[in-house]
Amino acid sequence: MKNRRLIVRLLSLLIFMGCAVYVGYYFLGISNDNAEMSHIQDIVYQEEEKTAAEHPQENEEKEAITYAENGMISKYYPLYQQNNDMTGWLKVDGTNIDYPVMYVNDGNEFYLKRGFDKKKNASGMLFMDYECNFNDSDNLIIYGHNMRSGTMLAQLLKYKNKSFFDENGYISFDSLYHTGRYRVIGAFYATKKENFRYYEFVKASGEDEYDSYVTRVKELSLYETNENAVYGEKLLTLSTCSYNSSDERFVVVAKKVE
Repeated sequence: MKNRRLIVRLLSLLIFMGCAVYVGYYFLGISNDNAEMSHIQDIVYQEEEKTAAEHPQENEEKEAITYAENGMISKYYPLYQQNNDMTGWLKVDGTNIDYPVMYVNDGNEFYLKRGFDKKKNASGMLFMDYECNFNDSDNLIIYGHNMRSGTMLAQLLKYKNKSFFDENGYISFDSLYHTGRYRVIGAFYATKKENFRYYEFVKASGEDEYDSYVTRVKELSLYETNENAVYGEKLLTLSTCSYNSSDERFVVVAKKVE
């Protein structure tokens, strides 16, 4: 009996130690991921500071933009040289969402668990749907993890509250060549029950399909934004996990205004 108890205690201790090592390894990985992203952000911030010093603006709220010889926005060019899968930069007012957006044309899986350096990374990267492109898509769709550390698209869920929208209704999404400013028109939870395949709407076949998408967004929205979109206006859809259920996503849709 004593031997049996000793074996049970030893097994329990080994299981505990194994769990502790796993948890420690996980959080160490998250810490390294965050450090890598901070380094990437610093490259852009330093370029912004350099441009602001060289090109002072009368309107301090409007950022000065300079371009590389190839036409690319200067602050993004150093990162593009490191990884030409980078397709743009997303910044959401009132959140820590301020990240590069990646794109590959053969599926949406590559950056789910890879970092900017293409190595394994628990946080993954923000990435644009492989069926989207800046030239002729009516709707640009961006995915990202809802990390429990609060990074990636975790703070997108602040849009659950209308008070947050009232103070932070704008989203910036730049391509490598053009800046973009968007106004939120709706925020909602999407599950299989609603059967709203927002992730399939990229290019409208016509005005009716476009209007149908916008109407469904407005119907599902958690609150009235008093914003709408009409056929011809470009849309931006951001999608992340909600953690309420395994198949539920939290989605924010915005229209391009600048």
